Amino acid sequence: MIGTTIQGKYRLVERVGRNLLSEVYLAQDMPGNRLVTVKMIHPELVEKQDFSQSFRRSARLLGKVVSPYIVRLLDFGEESGYAFVVHECVLGLTLEQILMNDAPLESRRALLLARQIVQALADASAVGMVHGDLRPANLVVTAGQVVKILDFGLAIALDLPHLMATGRAGLPYYLAPELPDRGLSDVRVDVYALGAMLFEMVTGQVPFPGDDATEIMQWHRRERIPMARRLNADLPDGLDKLIADCLAKEPAARYLPLTLSRDIATLLE
Repeated sequence: MIGTTIQGKYRLVERVGRNLLSEVYLAQDMPGNRLVTVKMIHPELVEKQDFSQSFRRSARLLGKVVSPYIVRLLDFGEESGYAFVVHECVLGLTLEQILMNDAPLESRRALLLARQIVQALADASAVGMVHGDLRPANLVVTAGQVVKILDFGLAIALDLPHLMATGRAGLPYYLAPELPDRGLSDVRVDVYALGAMLFEMVTGQVPFPGDDATEIMQWHRRERIPMARRLNADLPDGLDKLIADCLAKEPAARYLPLTLSRDIATLLE
């Protein structure tokens, strides 16, 4: 698709990523004379019932979110069987790339990143927006160590819990145990994902490693989460419990963003 112009405005100049849900391109926004990022969602996903309505509703809702830690949505639409979203071009490394090279992270660095993620969740939750697919590949960390979260709203439009349950959307290392059955509910599904990422940041591994999506989902539902301190004895007092409380099986037992932010701030003192 390189060289294609979307809706006469966005010329795709370089493919910078691809996964089971979409292809991601660096593009030239010709009217705005700037570089942007365009995500092209695969046509077979766009064809599913109610996608267009859900996609547009989610995009409009995201347009109401104001947060320094969420990548800014610039445009969205559908063309030639694809759905597309256009957002600001953010330079940096994904958390996935950082973890591949540097994990485990020093605890303070992990907490500073987590604090920004929590603020983003609070900002989105204020307008009723849930991410539903928080994972290291969806977080960009700039050179100044500012977190920018990608793909808010796509999990809702694509019915991501169903795709994960059927094995069509990767391995659910960060998926809250209630998602496959009950779908997206509130911000506590994102708090669970943050807990799994924080566990990985400070230990160097996800709570339940494996290669079988069904097994991983069952472990998240039924098995006790390992204590992070058993894998990293140098963790500060309180961090192990904070991670465990994020990863509570029942949503009602998990943190809400305001309380989580307060406890992270206490650990950073």
